[in-house]
Amino acid sequence: AIANLEEPLRGRFQSGLIAEIRPPGAPLRLAILEHKAKMLQFDLPLEVAHWVAEKVVSSVRELEGALHRLVAPCRCHRRTLDLGLAKEVLRPLLRPAPVRTLEEVQRLVAESFRVTPHDLVRRGGTGSLRMPRQVAMYLARKRTKATFAEIAAGFGGRDHSTVVHAVKQVEARRLTDFEFATLVDGLAEKLAVGSA
Repeated sequence: AIANLEEPLRGRFQSGLIAEIRPPGAPLRLAILEHKAKMLQFDLPLEVAHWVAEKVVSSVRELEGALHRLVAPCRCHRRTLDLGLAKEVLRPLLRPAPVRTLEEVQRLVAESFRVTPHDLVRRGGTGSLRMPRQVAMYLARKRTKATFAEIAAGFGGRDHSTVVHAVKQVEARRLTDFEFATLVDGLAEKLAVGSA
């Protein structure tokens, strides 16, 4: 795509591998934080590490910067790191997650599961739609301001107890199925960082 590029340089570029690089997922961010803290010989409480890995999602550099911001007051002012201090220190870094609509959540989940948004909201259908629908309801509860009743209405006028059940099912499966948890967390992060 670059005009007037010399042939030897063009050949070099063509011999390489083209790969999409995405921001790391939550488990990898947690591992990176723990590794960096160990390299700094800094005792990073697990509760704080999980919170930072959940909140700082854009890049490894930002994650490392957040860790350095936590280390500084602890070493300079001899403060003990806890969740309260972490929230205080990192407040300037944290951007609130965008508020999503039910339609945005449905569109992202439908695309991920290769179904249509209409499939997620229509009544009936095959059992193969149950899991994508439950994931969409779970993410709608986590990433929108909609109530259980509003989510139920947005999914074909179902009862609010259906949404409550879906949220519980997804939360339970996330604890036992790593691949499923990675999928759900990845979708949640896309909604959180504005790339949905």
